[in-house]
Amino acid sequence: MLYIIANLLSGRDKGKKALAAVEKYLQESKEEYKVFVSSYKGHSVELGRLCAGDDACTVVAVLGGDGTFNEVLNGFYPSQKPIGFIPAGTGNDFARSALLCKDPVERIKSILKKNTVKTDIIFSNKGYCLNLLGTGIDVELLLRSNKYRKVFKSSFSYYLALIITLFCFKDRDYTFKLDDGPLRTEKGFLMAFANGKYGGGGLPIATKSSINDGMLDFVLIKKLNRLRLPYLFARFLKGNLLEIDCVEHYYCKRLELTVEPSLPLNLDGELYPYEPLKAEIIAGGINMCV
Repeated sequence: MLYIIANLLSGRDKGKKALAAVEKYLQESKEEYKVFVSSYKGHSVELGRLCAGDDACTVVAVLGGDGTFNEVLNGFYPSQKPIGFIPAGTGNDFARSALLCKDPVERIKSILKKNTVKTDIIFSNKGYCLNLLGTGIDVELLLRSNKYRKVFKSSFSYYLALIITLFCFKDRDYTFKLDDGPLRTEKGFLMAFANGKYGGGGLPIATKSSINDGMLDFVLIKKLNRLRLPYLFARFLKGNLLEIDCVEHYYCKRLELTVEPSLPLNLDGELYPYEPLKAEIIAGGINMCV
């Protein structure tokens, strides 16, 4: 039986509308299914665990944004049942990386077919994630935009936060080790370890990344002249970040990271209190419906 885990609050009511369309299709098609609505922070972890352990569940559809996918994964793994994602969030960064259709009805049709691809996931001492983990200017931007959103309800809050953060962010000292390589310290702007290509609501952070190559993409934006920011940011938005001279990119399978001064850690758009980070790629960790 199809089990659906849905976050109705995701994407400013996108979740509610997407679930209505999905249920209408399933009822017209006389498909047997159950819906579980996530109603509080951490609830989707519990629902993911329920789906993994219930023998009646043969395929799982997760309807929501990157944060919902992240929570479900942390309850669902290491189950190898087919699992599919229906993007209904604000950023939908993992959906972009996985080239998932935006139409919820087309997505549920694909999920019901149970055609799966082995898809990598990231394991860390902060939990599992699908798309990206790291810290830096993206975290400060998220904190500032959440603060401004209480005053400005429109997208203006994000752009205001972006402009202020670009010029006020203080570079951090990133000390890191990739696989069995040397321990290095670099002063920088942002550090990300990516399974997918996008972060921050569509920003092309790791353009060479693949969700099923068994590798993490390490991206470091080093200290730079703030007067170059408008030029560099324009190149960033065009997908040319990895070609900029102050950016380093490597492939790895394991990593260790400390940050000074500390910042919260970003896992799939969810912020966690800082602690020294250890992470690794789990190749083919889930069977994702495509």
